[in-house]
Amino acid sequence: MVMADTRRFQEAIESISGFSDATLLILNQNNEILMSNRPGSEELKPFMNGNQVQLDNAKVGKSEMFYMDSAVSDLKYALIIPSSLYWEKAVYVRNFTYISIVVSLISAGVLTWFFMRRNYSPIQQLVESLQDKNTQNEPADRNELRFIQKVIMNTRSEKNEIAQQLQKHQQVLRSNMINRLLKGKQDTLVPYEDAFRSFHMPLYSSEFAVILFVIENEENLYGKLPGIDINERNKLIHLIISNVVEELASERQHAGYVAEVDDMMVCLVNMKADSSDWNQDLHHIAAEAQRFLERYDMELTISISGRHTSWIGIAEAYQEAVDAMEYKMVLGKKGIITYGDVRSDAVADDPFGYYYPLQVEQQLLNFIKAGDTDQASAYMNEITERNFDKPIMSLTLARCLIFNLVGTMIKAINDLGDRDNNTLTQYPHRIDDIIAGDTIQEMQEALQTLLEEVCAYAADKRATNVSQEREDSLRHLSTQVTQYIESNYTDVNLNVNAIGEHFELKGSYLSKLFKNQTGEGLLDCIHKCRIRQAKEMIEHKQESINEISRLVGYNDAATFIRVFKKYEGITPGKYKEIS
Repeated sequence: MVMADTRRFQEAIESISGFSDATLLILNQNNEILMSNRPGSEELKPFMNGNQVQLDNAKVGKSEMFYMDSAVSDLKYALIIPSSLYWEKAVYVRNFTYISIVVSLISAGVLTWFFMRRNYSPIQQLVESLQDKNTQNEPADRNELRFIQKVIMNTRSEKNEIAQQLQKHQQVLRSNMINRLLKGKQDTLVPYEDAFRSFHMPLYSSEFAVILFVIENEENLYGKLPGIDINERNKLIHLIISNVVEELASERQHAGYVAEVDDMMVCLVNMKADSSDWNQDLHHIAAEAQRFLERYDMELTISISGRHTSWIGIAEAYQEAVDAMEYKMVLGKKGIITYGDVRSDAVADDPFGYYYPLQVEQQLLNFIKAGDTDQASAYMNEITERNFDKPIMSLTLARCLIFNLVGTMIKAINDLGDRDNNTLTQYPHRIDDIIAGDTIQEMQEALQTLLEEVCAYAADKRATNVSQEREDSLRHLSTQVTQYIESNYTDVNLNVNAIGEHFELKGSYLSKLFKNQTGEGLLDCIHKCRIRQAKEMIEHKQESINEISRLVGYNDAATFIRVFKKYEGITPGKYKEIS
């Protein structure tokens, strides 16, 4: 006996009633039919094997069979439906799936278009703006993000290059700003307060002073740095001085800013607020800088200005430092000169001037004419010591005394000279050497040298017994040397040794012969020839100072400017302004 749940069977029948051609079977464990809604139907016969239903045949003819096992008994439930009805439902499901996919794709496309239009417009505008600004003549990249990335990378690269260039030129711009301040040129476009902030130069107060540095042995320093370009040597020396001086100013709680002005190193000192010991601080900075830089074999003469307020006072402070530096002619090199110590000279000068009466000058002339070198030298030393032993002699009186002593030498030379054959006819060149001295001591030494030569000449006019033929030969040689210099002054390698090789003589020996004949050395002759040619070029305003320095045989403009100032007393730029 098989127990059957009639209610469950009836519900199953009702649930598939929609399948009008379907046959529902309930099978026992032997696959025998226990119950069917359509007993003996034609669709059932192909699946029968005697009394048993063959469940392993899922499709026979135009019918399809599906079955399942009961979860509570050994019964099985089978369903036989026509293939057409089964595939009709499958096609319906497939079509429904296709329609759903199409509707989803259309919806996705519409949403994609909407969001792309809303979000892509700013990117498109950005690309167009970048194309207009940076790539007007370049084809646009189809990949907008890659194009934007490329533009950003190019912009960063340009920014880095500009930053590097600004870093290189920052020191030049800063020096130019300080130079303008020291020269009293007020900028109207950019306030100096803003300029100092842009260069990261803090200001502690409105009070300023100037410290001036002059390197007295610059040429010797160059010789200690072989293999380095002269411009690099200058930069290295200036860098050392700048770092040392600015650090020393910072230690005293002041701000120091160093720049190069007119071949001198200038430190603009901005003093801390309410500084009562500013004078001692400035002197300490100068002394410590001088002492420290001696380790680098730098011989410095330093001058210090007074304290001034406001930007306009900076130019006054610079002029005071320059005026104080002029007193190194009296006080000597390698010292520290404070403007406050020398500014009262004009008031404190001796009302009677300096000591050099006519009878003293006549006595000196007599010693020179007699050829008494010892007496003449001792007498001249007595005159200079009596005048220069004062605490500080004014520059005006010091120059006047030197000029008078030089005038005495000129008188002696004229009295001793032979108009027909005078070996001292070229004395003006030696006088130039005396006047060109930077200090009184150098002038005294040059004057002493000339004194000894004149005394020796007076003692024995022709002690050398040089024959007239040799005199003519030496004079002719001097003329040839002069002509050779005038023809080859543009050669940067022109020097004493090169001229000696040309005339098959040792350079030092040729220079001595030339000086005996002309009164000046070969190197002075070369420099003067070049400066003379440069002055003509400057007067005709043909080329720039840098170009003129190259045309007259100098490797760099710095050397040309220094030599020009030595012989002319002013820089080429100043000469160009007054020409």
